[in-house]
Amino acid sequence: LTSAMLHRSRAFVRIGGTGVDVLTFDDRTDYEDIEDRLRGSGELVDDMRIVNLWDWLRDHETAPARKPLGEGRAFTPLGAADADRSAYRDGIALTRTRLAADGRTVLQTDHHRMDGSLLATDRHDCHEAGTSSGRSLVLCGRDGRPVRSWGTSWGLYRFWLDRLTAGDETCFLIADSKPLSRFLHSYRRRGRPTVPIVHGSHLAGNIGPWGRLRPSRAEVIQHLEDYDAVVFLTERQRRDVSIRFGQRPNLCVIPNSRTLPPEPEFDRPSSHGIMLCTL
Repeated sequence: LTSAMLHRSRAFVRIGGTGVDVLTFDDRTDYEDIEDRLRGSGELVDDMRIVNLWDWLRDHETAPARKPLGEGRAFTPLGAADADRSAYRDGIALTRTRLAADGRTVLQTDHHRMDGSLLATDRHDCHEAGTSSGRSLVLCGRDGRPVRSWGTSWGLYRFWLDRLTAGDETCFLIADSKPLSRFLHSYRRRGRPTVPIVHGSHLAGNIGPWGRLRPSRAEVIQHLEDYDAVVFLTERQRRDVSIRFGQRPNLCVIPNSRTLPPEPEFDRPSSHGIMLCTL
């Protein structure tokens, strides 16, 4: 999936003459190293860049909302002693995480800037402490005070995309990952066409087109009308979706692009070959 996305992005740059931002939403601390490796291998080229949500927020100021803390929001920043684990960059704790009693479930993550100031706090146990119940995501100014808040990550994502694309007349938003494809149907803006790409089967079984929808794909299939285009890799999959959910003009078939090797210059028996597949 990542290889297909990078290949397509390079084609946009090379053939379309347009720059591509590869947006990431997780809180990894090693994106500088990842970008260096991808550029060294040729996967990232000029006019392509990786833009991470949290790194972008660290570098940009946010104007406070009229009511920074909405109703039901909890703002309880973690101290160093409250964190069960931390992630560092250049000796700075960029994230601090509090876990549930099971030692696995994340109940809160605080994000910090490189100067140590609190950037955001993301709490998942607002209704009942110690259990996943209610979310409060609070963005802070450099003084550590709340400036904006949301009850879901999607609210923050919409805010970021609005800020990130401000000033662009038209900006195409293409989602390759399943979680971001599900989010994208909630983002409807003029001049911001949305295009999820369905990289795998939308069915949990092999009974098409009437099989059970795969949970990870169901939200995209159930909201086909909320995207400007939905791209499938094969005509058979588009046909199966159309039979079950109705013909729609925004369903497209665009196979993954690829660089083909040169034609071999030797003859081979037509009765012999190699099959490469997954089980």
